[in-house]
Amino acid sequence: MRQKKNIRHTKHPDRILSYFRLEWFPLSLVTLSGILYNAGMTAGPYFEGRMAGRLFEIFSGRKDASAMLPLVLLYLSTILLVQSARCVKRFYVRRFANNTSRSMRHMLYNSLVHTPTAELEQESVGAVMTKAMSDVDACVEGMRKFTTEIFDTGVVLLSYLAMLLFYDWRLTLISCIFTPLAYLIADKLKKTVTTANASYKKSAGRLNDAALDRISNAVTYRVYGRESQRNQSYEAHLADYEGRAIAANLWGTSMQPIYHIISMCGVIPLLYFGGKNVLGTGWTEWDIAAFTTFLSCFTKLAVKSSSAAKLFNAVQKAQVSWKRIQPLLKEYIRPDTSSQMDFSSPQPLKVSHLSFAYPARSDASPPSQPDASKAFSPLQPDASDAPSPSQPLSRTVIRDLSFAAAPGEIIGITGPVASGKSTLGRVFLCESPYQGSIQIGDHELSALSEYERSQLISYMGHQPELMSDTIEENIRLGCSGSLEPILQCVRFDREISEMPDGTRTFTGSGGIRLSGGQQARTALARTLYHKKKLLILDDPFSAVDQKTEKEIMADIRNLAKDQIILLISHRLCLFPEFDQVIWLNEGTETVSTHRELMKNNALYAQLYLSQTRQTAPTDFPQTIMERLDAADRRPI
Repeated sequence: MRQKKNIRHTKHPDRILSYFRLEWFPLSLVTLSGILYNAGMTAGPYFEGRMAGRLFEIFSGRKDASAMLPLVLLYLSTILLVQSARCVKRFYVRRFANNTSRSMRHMLYNSLVHTPTAELEQESVGAVMTKAMSDVDACVEGMRKFTTEIFDTGVVLLSYLAMLLFYDWRLTLISCIFTPLAYLIADKLKKTVTTANASYKKSAGRLNDAALDRISNAVTYRVYGRESQRNQSYEAHLADYEGRAIAANLWGTSMQPIYHIISMCGVIPLLYFGGKNVLGTGWTEWDIAAFTTFLSCFTKLAVKSSSAAKLFNAVQKAQVSWKRIQPLLKEYIRPDTSSQMDFSSPQPLKVSHLSFAYPARSDASPPSQPDASKAFSPLQPDASDAPSPSQPLSRTVIRDLSFAAAPGEIIGITGPVASGKSTLGRVFLCESPYQGSIQIGDHELSALSEYERSQLISYMGHQPELMSDTIEENIRLGCSGSLEPILQCVRFDREISEMPDGTRTFTGSGGIRLSGGQQARTALARTLYHKKKLLILDDPFSAVDQKTEKEIMADIRNLAKDQIILLISHRLCLFPEFDQVIWLNEGTETVSTHRELMKNNALYAQLYLSQTRQTAPTDFPQTIMERLDAADRRPI
């Protein structure tokens, strides 16, 4: 099997020079071949002049036609050597660009993967996609052109200039006076080019966002008859993108002919004073060969000078892209799979004085008015506890929570909307720092490596987070083993057997080809397939009926006899069977049992009774009965 090429990493991915240092070998070959090729480019004008002079001698009868042959053979041999060096230079320049593109993308990918979710979500998906694709391409292309033009423009210009000075230094200074003018204009347009390209990149991000929105929410727009309006919105984004792209390309490429015209203005004094040299009345005596060589050499120099001005614009484009991706390029985080921990034996869980608050947003706006549609309703799932962009200050979600669990125990976690249920589950992922202590066995969770935590914790989030792949791969994640027991456990085996492709059925982007219940059961099957010492299940039964819920839970209990299960749910029909129940409400936590909560917590009791369609028993404590009566015994 072919070995995958190892990708090298730089210690300073946010420094452009580090990528040049990383590719020192191909750049060394580019340097050697580039100097040979571009210095040899002066052979063209020299031989063109010599052959023009020889041709004049043949026409005047001083030489016969055979005298041209040695000169032509020498010219062809020289050009063959020079062009061979050009092939080597171009090959290694392209290799440098490909390697740099791969390294930069790999570093960017690694940075994005290890960027906290909350920080990453501050940017739109379209903007991140544009940076990861378009901006990297533009940046690498600028680096490639810069590397190429150092030799194809810099070295060759010096070679041509040296030849011109050798033939007539006075005429050289007069003819080349227009070349710096092209550079000056290119430099003056630097701000315009930069602004136009920055605007173009932002518009590309907005267009990507609009396209993703139109595709992801196509069904919603169709149902509510808003397809036409969304199409118009997309067309508006597309028109804006086209306009800004034209403006960026206008300043970046259309100035090339102007630069060329300015540089070629030096031909006028060249023809005048060069003609005097041929006639013997100028500063230097020339023959036809010298005049032809000087004219050819100057023409090539003028063309290269206009290319140099164009290079300035290309580098400015690359600078815009580099500034956009530079903050995302962070030091490479190498996965550490070494550990002295014993992952095979059961591990107890101990949580002591756990507190968690979302960090304040530095760019937050003042708080918005509360949404009446999100009033307290325990019958609704806790979709997200994370603060919205309108919440400027940190908010303590969990305060001084302590509990312990032994292998084989199931702990239910519930509470009103936005009470911190999902947040408590995510705290165990250590995406953000927590206060207090979470110990699995004798190990503090925050002190463990990502690899060690991945060997101890299995997590099913509120969102299934399915890949655009088959059902089988969404569960296996590259591992091997039988899926049948897991599919039977989550009651998904029968439905899959009726699908034409079975477990090889593609889920589509985000699982769009599956129903909500199928998505949830695929995610649950994945968690159980990779079950670790601690299983965190966030609302795993939201899309199944109570009968199926009880069947699945019974099988999970048998399947995970040595595991600790934290089950987050707004549905309480199974909670009487759990070993402990954690009730979260308004920053307060109660760790108890279902029986005790039914006696002492009116909100919990009301929620349970309303879901199970029961009335309060006559032996309920009087205080609870009074509080239930005050609420009219209705679901909140």
